[in-house]
Amino acid sequence: MGDILYSLYFCCEISSYYEYDQFDYNIQINRKRSDFEKDQNPSRDEILFSEKDAEFVRPLLESQPYVRKVTVCEEPGKDSVSLNSFRNGHISPLGCEIRDWYYNFSRVTLPRAFWKPIIHVEPDFTYRDRILFTLTERYVNSGLDYMQLKEFRNRLVFIGTDREYQAFQKEYFELDRAELKPEDSLLTVARYLAGAKGYISNQTSFFALAELMKVNRILFPPDWVEEKDKNKVSFGPKNNLPLGGWANSVSFHPRMKAAVKELVDL
Repeated sequence: MGDILYSLYFCCEISSYYEYDQFDYNIQINRKRSDFEKDQNPSRDEILFSEKDAEFVRPLLESQPYVRKVTVCEEPGKDSVSLNSFRNGHISPLGCEIRDWYYNFSRVTLPRAFWKPIIHVEPDFTYRDRILFTLTERYVNSGLDYMQLKEFRNRLVFIGTDREYQAFQKEYFELDRAELKPEDSLLTVARYLAGAKGYISNQTSFFALAELMKVNRILFPPDWVEEKDKNKVSFGPKNNLPLGGWANSVSFHPRMKAAVKELVDL
C-alpha cells in the first residue's frame, strides 16, 4: 500500500512533463515477489496485493483530481509504465528514499518535489484534539522505548488492524481506538488524518498517507529491527524521510518524548 502511495509523486510529475492533467492508475493484484525478482526465498513468496487490498485503496485514488480512472487487474495494458520495476533487484530497499525509486525508470529529469502535499481530502474532525497513532509489528525500531508514550495516552488514539491494536496493548499499554468499519477504506483513514491534531507511527502504509498529506507527523524509522525468528537485531529499511510541513523523524528515545510533547502542545 505504501508503494502505491509513494509512486504518486512520479505519476503526477511524469504526466505533467508530457502535459497531461490526469492519468489512469492500475492496481496490479495477485502477483508474487518472484514475478519481479530473482532468487527469492520461497517462504516469503506471498501475494503482494490482493483484490481486497486494492478495493481498500481505490476510493482514495479515485478522489484525487489527477487520477482519471482506477483499474484493478493482474496484467495492465501493454502501453503502461510498470511501477513494479524497482523490484528487479537493481535498487536496494534498505536505504535512500522510496519515492525516488520510481524515477530510475524515466528518461527525463523531473522535479522530485517530495515536500509538496499531493493527497487532499475533506477532513473528518472526529479526532480533532487527538493524535492518531500506529505501531505495527513490522519495522519496529528496537532502539526506542515505547513505554515512554504512556504519559500521553489520553491524547493518543490507535488506528490500525485488530491484530496491531491487540499486539500493542499486550506489549505496552491500553489506548482508545479509532473506529474503522468493514466498509471503510483508505479514504476514511485520510479524512481522519486530515481532521486530527497529528499522526505518529513507525514506517507503515498509513504513515505514507500522512506523508503525502503533510499532516503534523512523527516517524519512528526502523534503524534497528529485531528479527524475532532469528533472535537478533539487524539494519532496518530506513527508506523514508519526512519532508514538508511539521514533521520529525525520531531515532533516539529522549528526542521521541520531546517531539511528542511538542506535537501535543501545538
